Amino acid sequence: MACASARDGSASLCISTAFLTFLSSPGIALAQSSIGSAVLIERDVSGTYAGQTHSLAMGDGVVANENIKTASASSARLQFLDQTILTIGPTSSVVLDRFVYNPDGSARAATFEMAIGAARWVGSGTRSDEAYKVQTPHAVIGVRGTVFDLVVETRRTIVTLRDGSIVVCLIHKPQNCISMTTPDSVVVVTATEIRGPTRNPPSPTQFADNCLSPIDRRLSLCATETLTTLDNPVAATAPTGGSWSGFYAGVNLGYGTGNLNSSVAVAPFTQINPFDFTFPGGTSSANEKPNGIAGGIQLGYNWRLATGWLAGIEADMQAAGQRSSALGQFFGITGVCTSLACAYTNTTDITAKLSWFGTARGRAGAELNGLWLYATGGLAYGQVSVSGTNTFTVTALGIPTPVVYSTPIDYSVTKVGWAAGGGIEGRVGLSQWTWKVEYLHVDLGSIGPNSFGCVPVVNIDSKITDEIARIGFNFPLSN
Repeated sequence: MACASARDGSASLCISTAFLTFLSSPGIALAQSSIGSAVLIERDVSGTYAGQTHSLAMGDGVVANENIKTASASSARLQFLDQTILTIGPTSSVVLDRFVYNPDGSARAATFEMAIGAARWVGSGTRSDEAYKVQTPHAVIGVRGTVFDLVVETRRTIVTLRDGSIVVCLIHKPQNCISMTTPDSVVVVTATEIRGPTRNPPSPTQFADNCLSPIDRRLSLCATETLTTLDNPVAATAPTGGSWSGFYAGVNLGYGTGNLNSSVAVAPFTQINPFDFTFPGGTSSANEKPNGIAGGIQLGYNWRLATGWLAGIEADMQAAGQRSSALGQFFGITGVCTSLACAYTNTTDITAKLSWFGTARGRAGAELNGLWLYATGGLAYGQVSVSGTNTFTVTALGIPTPVVYSTPIDYSVTKVGWAAGGGIEGRVGLSQWTWKVEYLHVDLGSIGPNSFGCVPVVNIDSKITDEIARIGFNFPLSN
């Protein structure tokens, strides 16, 4: 029992070694030194270390390499040994990666990794210029005893400086950096670029209410509201409603592929001169595809139904250059003639044009990571023009000159129908403009029947639909 001799130094070393070995055994929580503690826990917050997950309560210690996660409508506030405070909003994940402290409790080096969520950093004024580093999927932030707010989404990181200074670098291009020294300045970092800095973010209180409070709110809404007030001082004091809410106007441009399916019916008739002929009637079809560019303007109003859900109404008016031509034909040998046989041919040559159209629709859908995915549907209306000639020709055996009946066709009608489709809308950088990509199916229904001529009488009945793909840009009018 060598360890029983506790009086000499070697025995003490043996006991210490045995004790440390005991603490480092699997499942022994004391083996990891605490680097801070949870000073505030709201609802469901967990910590995961060495593959084991436990609920975090107020007063619990936190350790290096521990992954702190907050559930929906939950939040946490952590205070570290040097008095630095990290507040974490709902649905967030932070790894307390690497910590080295000086004997006086100040941080020598420390790294946080934030995978997703919202947070506020309040530094203690450490003596080291860059003792702390905060890493996201897009950026590395060098912290210099400062205060800043952070929103991390799947495709971007939003950093708002409140006090002090920080250096923000692209994680994949560490030489590409921006130094932030002006309070209330904001940068947005993606996988490929850093945009900013810009000014006039939400106040610290607004950010705390929007992003850090333990309420059931999607991260995309927090990010959208963080960017809503950029370069717009008036909006900074406006009620929180999301950047989508209110009136807007915009322009769009696209391409339409139409279908105008016309049924042509020639009524029966009897011819006396120069030979007797009786026509029993006949039909054909002429199917046009009036394709072309369509563009115009839109005006609408959006509102937030609930967290992560948006709705709106929109009216647009489009000028269209969609047109096409088609031939319909039927022929035969029949009738009563003064000669041995009669033959006839009927040809319908028509051109269709969609001159203009408009819609008045509702829009509704989900907001995901700053993008609005929506379905849309409602009223459609437009003007369709059809022109051309129906030519009926009859010949008789032994009579060299055929008889030709030419009937002009010309009509224009404004029709009311319906439209349905879907789209996606997002913000243009940090500006107030939004872009959208949209698909619409427009159905203006049946056009006709319309009758032309006397002998023979030509009846045309048409149905028109249009498939439209377009891009657009909107600008808010409510701010």
